[in-house]
Amino acid sequence: MNLEAHLQKNGGRANVDAIVNWIGDNPAHFNQLMQVIKQGNATVMQHGVWPLSYAAIAHPKFLKKHLPQLLTWLGEPHHHDAVYRNILKIFTEVEVPEIHAAPMFDACMAFAQAEHRPVAIRAYALMILMNLVKRWPELGHELHLLAAELLKLPQPSGVAVTLKRCIALTQKGV
Repeated sequence: MNLEAHLQKNGGRANVDAIVNWIGDNPAHFNQLMQVIKQGNATVMQHGVWPLSYAAIAHPKFLKKHLPQLLTWLGEPHHHDAVYRNILKIFTEVEVPEIHAAPMFDACMAFAQAEHRPVAIRAYALMILMNLVKRWPELGHELHLLAAELLKLPQPSGVAVTLKRCIALTQKGV
């Protein structure tokens, strides 16, 4: 499959399904998709992270060597919101390894506070923060303070509901 050509021309659901099916259980195909995304332009990246998210959720072990790259992309401010949304979506389903927990926590704290970001990005970031707090309860105080502060401001309903879940989680002491 010529991944770059597929990703350059089409970001639709049929194309996503075709790429995910092509990857299947093959880690080499997953690695090839990552390589094409890394080397491609903004359109290729934007269209490529969507099938990447489905494949990564289906096969978390494929992610291991690519986690540093995904964290790098989360820290870069110039990507399309689809890039952030799909990377964060992965980590709502896939456990963040301990070695990457601190940078993921920091990135998610920043996304949760970024009022200019779409609701899905902020909600996914908050969901990841809750998952991290469940594993490391000592982080709960920071999440509680953030959620309480953000709830003082008007929030879109998807963010407000997730913030209330953060408060409930941190109040019960995880």
